[in-house]
Amino acid sequence: DARSHADKALALNSKNVRAQLIKANALAGLKQFDAAVEEAQGALGLDPSDVHTYKNLAVLQYAKGDKDAAEKSFKQVVDTEPKSMEARVALANFYWSTGKRDVAETSLKDALTVDPNSVEVNRALAALYQQSGRAPQAEAPLKLVAAQAKDADSMIALADYYRTVHRDADALAQLDKASADAKAFSNATTRKAPILYAQGKKSDAYAALDSVLKQDETNTTALVLKSQFLAQDGKLDEKAWIEAQPVGAF
Repeated sequence: DARSHADKALALNSKNVRAQLIKANALAGLKQFDAAVEEAQGALGLDPSDVHTYKNLAVLQYAKGDKDAAEKSFKQVVDTEPKSMEARVALANFYWSTGKRDVAETSLKDALTVDPNSVEVNRALAALYQQSGRAPQAEAPLKLVAAQAKDADSMIALADYYRTVHRDADALAQLDKASADAKAFSNATTRKAPILYAQGKKSDAYAALDSVLKQDETNTTALVLKSQFLAQDGKLDEKAWIEAQPVGAF
């Protein structure tokens, strides 16, 4: 259907870059990768300066299995728009996906020389460190992301990192900040409960979960955690146990 609609748009205007890219992606979805790359190259011919088109072409070349051509296209995106952090992260992700982790790291560090405070680049670098067994190095970029983005998700990501390195006090501090955001309250607070429980602050752990359940009595994470805590504490009286079970457990 997407290809058919793109063809109709191209019949009206053969120089419609967007329609040509939609057709290229539709062909890729149909596993017709040679045709998809050809369409993307045609779109690039219409507008050689379009960074998005270069990136689209690179992704299609990679899907086709032509890694050399994909690398060339990803590099061209960076050369065309050197200040685009999105383009630089895309290049790093390409290297990462092809097993060139060292080259990916170098690419991300080069990006930081252009924009040291880039949330996108620092987030990618932190992920690379964490997934390559270098957790201590992930702290700095994660802290920068939390400071720059100033959103609950970034604070929670930093808190999750602190938990992995057994810095529970720092994790709680980040979760306290994140829970101030109404949209993140449940997510942050349910993350606090296991930390408090492990510290022996069981009443605080139960209170945290109850505050979540007061807002949403069907919150599965809170219900499961509370049932686990009750079981560990030997509080298996029928009423308390049943109340703590997730909806649909019986």
